[in-house]
Amino acid sequence: MALRSNEDETTPFAVRKTGSKKWIPLAALGVLLLGGIIWKMRSGKPKAPAEGAGARGPQIATVRTIAVSTGTIASTLAVTGSLRSNQNLDLSSKISGRVARVYVNEGQRISRGQLLLSLETEDLRALVAGSRANLRAAQVRRSQASVGLPGRVQGVLTAIQQAEANLGTAQARYRQALLNEPLQVQQVETGLQTAEANLNTAIARYRQAQLNEPARVQAAKGGVANAEETVNTAQARLAQARTTARQTEQQVNAEIAGAESLVSARQAALAEVRRGSRAQEIAAAESQVRLAQAQLSNAETELTRARILFEGGAAPRATLDTATTNAEVARAQLESAQQNLSLVREGSTNEQIRQAEESVAQSQAALLQARAGRARIPVAQGEITAALAVLSQAQEAVRTARANLSQIPITLQDTRVARETVGQTRAALEQARAGRAQIPITRQETRVALQAVEQARATLKGARANRSQIPVAQQDVLAADASVQQARAQLESAQLNLKNARIYSPVSGVVNTKLADVGESVGPSTPLLNLVALDSVYFEAQVSENNLPVIRVGQPVKVLVPAVQQQALDGFISELIPVADARSRQFRLRVTIPDPNSRLTPGAFARGTVTTRAVYNALTLPSDTITRTSNTAYVLVAVGAGKEKTVARRPVKIGLEAVGKTQILGGITQADAVIIGNKEVVEKDKVKIADS
Repeated sequence: MALRSNEDETTPFAVRKTGSKKWIPLAALGVLLLGGIIWKMRSGKPKAPAEGAGARGPQIATVRTIAVSTGTIASTLAVTGSLRSNQNLDLSSKISGRVARVYVNEGQRISRGQLLLSLETEDLRALVAGSRANLRAAQVRRSQASVGLPGRVQGVLTAIQQAEANLGTAQARYRQALLNEPLQVQQVETGLQTAEANLNTAIARYRQAQLNEPARVQAAKGGVANAEETVNTAQARLAQARTTARQTEQQVNAEIAGAESLVSARQAALAEVRRGSRAQEIAAAESQVRLAQAQLSNAETELTRARILFEGGAAPRATLDTATTNAEVARAQLESAQQNLSLVREGSTNEQIRQAEESVAQSQAALLQARAGRARIPVAQGEITAALAVLSQAQEAVRTARANLSQIPITLQDTRVARETVGQTRAALEQARAGRAQIPITRQETRVALQAVEQARATLKGARANRSQIPVAQQDVLAADASVQQARAQLESAQLNLKNARIYSPVSGVVNTKLADVGESVGPSTPLLNLVALDSVYFEAQVSENNLPVIRVGQPVKVLVPAVQQQALDGFISELIPVADARSRQFRLRVTIPDPNSRLTPGAFARGTVTTRAVYNALTLPSDTITRTSNTAYVLVAVGAGKEKTVARRPVKIGLEAVGKTQILGGITQADAVIIGNKEVVEKDKVKIADS
C-alpha cells in the first residue's frame, strides 16, 4: 500500500511496478499507459528515472550480497557395497586326538594368541613320561659304557703281556729240548733249517710291516686332516649363513622402517604442499633427501658386499638380486626426495599436490614391497639349517677318521713284534748252530717243546687279536651317545605334541563357525573352527564402467556403516579390480578403512562417497548466484560508493561444480559483492544492500 501511495502517475517506472494491480480504475490505468509511452519515446530509457526527478522517483530495491569465498571444492561419487575380510581361515590341529574342551562360541570376538580349544592330554603326558624314562636309561647306559671302557682296555693289554711271557717260557723249554738231543744231528740240522726258514719268514714279515706302516699311518692321518678341514669349511659356511640371516633380517627391518618413514614423510609432505611451502618444510624436505642419500649409500654397500659374496660362492644368486632391487628402490627414493625438495622450494600448485598424492601412493607401494621382503628371512634360515646338516655330516666323518687313526698303534705294534720275532729267530738260529753237537734231548721232548711254543704263539696271536675289541668298546660308547640323542629327540617330540594339544588363535577377529565339539576325534586335516580376522576388514564397492575413468587408487573415501555407527569413517581406495561383471558391467574397488578398535564386521552393508576430484584454495560461489546462457555465464554485482549501488553484469569463467558450489576461474575478485537471491533486479538498477 505504501508503494502505491508513493507512485508518480506520470512516471513510467511507476507504471511498470503497479500496472498489474487489478483494483486501479481503468481510467487511471489508461492515463498511466499513455504517459509511459510518451516518456519512452522521448527518453529511450524506460528503466532509469529522469534527471532532477523529485522525491516521488522510482523505488530502489533492497538486495542481499555475498562475497567470493576461498576454499576447497570437490566432486564426489556415491557407491554401495559391503564389508569383507582378507583372512577367513579354518583352524585345525597339528596332531590327532580327542577334543577335551572348547573355550569359545560362535560369534565371539577373539584376540591373537587366545586359547581356543584343547585336546585330551593323558596319553600325551604318558608318552612324555615314557620318553623321559627312556632318556634317563640311555644316559645310564652311556655312563656304564664310559666307566667300563678303561677296564676292558687294560684287560686286553694284560692278556697280551701274559701271552708274551708264556711264549718266552715255551721257547726256552724248546731250546732246552734241542740241547738234550746230542745224538739227533739230523734233527738238529732240521731245527737249524727251520730256524733259518723262520728267520727268513720273520725278516720278510718285518720288511712287509715296514712297507705297510707308513702308508697306513699316512692314510689315517690324511683322513683325519681332510675330515677336520671339511668341518672347518662347514663351520665357516654355518657362520656365514648365520651372518647372512642376521644381516637379511636387519636389512628387511631397515627397509621396512625406511619405507614406513618415507610413507610418513610423504604424507606429511602432502599436507605441507596443500598448506604451502614454509622454511620448516624446506628443511624437512632437505632432511628427507639426506635420509634417502644415506639409505642409497647403505643399499649400494650391501649390493657390493652381496656381489663379492656371490662371486666368491659364499652367497646365493637370490641375495645378489635382493641387494640389487634394494639399491634400485633406494635410488628411486632419493630421486623422489630430490624432486619433492624442488617442488617444496618452488611452492605449491595443483599439479604439485597431485604429484605429492602420487608420491604418497608410491611410498605406500614401496612399503608393501619392503614388507614382502620378509619372505627372504625364512630362506636365510633354511641356509642355516642346511649348513648345520653339512656340519653334522663333517663331524661324523671326523669321528670315523679318528676311529681309523686309533688302529695305528696296532700297525706299529705289528712292526715291533715282527722286529722282535726277527731277533728271536736269529737268536734261535745262532743257538741251534752253536749247539749242534750238544743237543741231549730226545725227539719226543723236542716235539712237545715245539708244540708248547706253537701253543704259546697261538695264545699270543689270540691275545693280540683281542686288541680289536678296544675300538669296539669305543664304538659302544659312541652308540650309547647316539641312544641318548635319540631318546632326547623322542622326548622333545612328545613334549611338542603335548604343547600342540592346546590350540591358540593366530589372528584377532571373531569365531564364525564352530566345527568340532567336546569328545570328537580329530586329526591334522580336521577343521575345528572357522575364524574371520577383524584387523584386515575392507569395504568392497561396485562402480559402473561410466565412472571408472575418474577412479584412481589412493583417492579418499567416506564410508558410512549404519550397523556400526552413524558417523562416516575415513578410508582410501587401495585396489581397483579391472574385471567387470559380464551382466551388470560393474567393476569392484576395495577401500582400506583404518580400524584400530576392530569395530567393523565383515558382511555389513556400507555406503561410500569417493572424492574423485578436489581443488584447493579455489574461488567459489553458490551455484544459484550464477546465470548461465547458451555460450556464457555471468553474475550480478553491486558496485559504487555510498548506500545506493548500481547493478553490474560480470561475465565469469567457471570450473568445477559440486555440492551447490561452483569454482570461479576468472571475471570477478574477492572484493566484488555478488547479488544473491533476487531475480527481479537487472543490470544498471539502483539497489540498496541489506543489513544482514
